[in-house]
Amino acid sequence: MLCAEVLLTVFFLYSILGATDARAPVGFAPIAIGLRLTLVHLISITSIDRRTEDISGEIRAEDVPPATGGAAC
Repeated sequence: MLCAEVLLTVFFLYSILGATDARAPVGFAPIAIGLRLTLVHLISITSIDRRTEDISGEIRAEDVPPATGGAAC
């Protein structure tokens, strides 16, 4: 699941960068970003539920993939 979260984060950030590029059609960025975010949540819903059970403020292994995916862009 960790690899999936890294890949989903990378694809989400690339879609944001692509939707807000100067060459992209004007006005479609919110639609593209919203649909991609919905897709990411639907795919990774199991990891989101698992994370909300324990709120301890610590950095856990589940917190690393989104940060890694963001750094990859």
